[in-house]
Parts: sequence; C-alpha cells; structure tokens
Amino acid sequence: MLLVKTPTRETMLEILQGLQDGSLGRSEVVSWQRAVKNQTERVPLSVADGYWYFVSMALLEAKLFDAGEERWFLRDCDLEEYRRDIQRIAPTDRIGSIRRLRAHQLEPGAARWPLATFHHPRYADFGGLAAVRGTFEERGDLVEHLHLAYDDAIYLIVRQFDDQIEEAMVLGTDRDQDKVQAFMAELELETPVHFVLS
Repeated sequence: MLLVKTPTRETMLEILQGLQDGSLGRSEVVSWQRAVKNQTERVPLSVADGYWYFVSMALLEAKLFDAGEERWFLRDCDLEEYRRDIQRIAPTDRIGSIRRLRAHQLEPGAARWPLATFHHPRYADFGGLAAVRGTFEERGDLVEHLHLAYDDAIYLIVRQFDDQIEEAMVLGTDRDQDKVQAFMAELELETPVHFVLS
C-alpha cells in the first residue's frame, strides 16, 4: 500500500518501477495520486524529478479506442520514458541528423514558437521515434509529445488526444521556415502542412 505523503524523486522511481513490474496496480496509483493532490495545493516536486509525470498519473486508467480496440492512454512505454527521464538517461534513437531528446536535456523556459501544423493519423508514430504521452500543462490536456534536436534548433511535436482532429503541431526555437521544412521532410511527416510562422 502506498503511503499518502509528498512524493520525491525516489518515490516516483519506485512507483514507476512498481507499475512496470506489476507490484502496483494502475487504480492503486491513481488513488494515491488523488490523495496526495487533495492533501496539498501544490506538490513540491520539480519538473526534473517528475512533477508532470506525477500529474500524468491521474490518467493511468484513461482509455482510448485504437483500431476498434480499447487501450490505455498511458502505455507501458510511456512509464518507461518517465523513469528514464527522471534518471537523466539520454535517448540514443535518431533519424538521419535528427536526434530525440528527453525533457531533462532541455533548457528550462526556452521560448518555443508555433511553427506548423500537419495532418497526422491519430495513432501513427513519428518515423519510429518514441513520442511520450501524458499531461504537461495545468489544464490537463491529454497529449503526446516528442522533443527533437535538428541542426542548432530544438523542435517539439505535439498531438492532442482531447479531440478527434488528426493533426499535430510543430513548435521550435528557430523560426526559419526553410529549416522547419527540411526538418519535417527528413522526418517524412505527412502533408498537407500549414505553416504558422510570423
């Protein structure tokens, strides 16, 4: 049984491990997360130590319909990504000159501008690179996101699951349209693309 106390980095790693090895159930962790949130107005857990992953644990029992089958919104691979990010393990997967990043590798507070939207099937992957699901804003949207480094820019691809629109958005630190187009071409992202650069 999980004790209702303020989570720490170590607590988060223990809970993620328990979810992965089956010693903790999803409903047990959801109940624990709610109890902790009810006990304190703001959980004093840093982003690096898993704040957004703690918030995302409220979604452990949320389900989606994928190709007619009911599946967990938060997959086992998402829980593994949470754990590796908290442990500060850098990913090694890449496509050409594009490499994937985890949140701990990003500069906190760096400006990211909306650059483009594009059609993308709801459950398709992004060229085989591992996108991570959860909620990463206080409003609690269900999203899947992917941080990528390309040249000297950092891009974020975000897909919302709160609506049925088969669309994703690219945000980035560099607003150069030619670079954005080259980045998207290398990832072989679907068209049509709508650029929202200013």
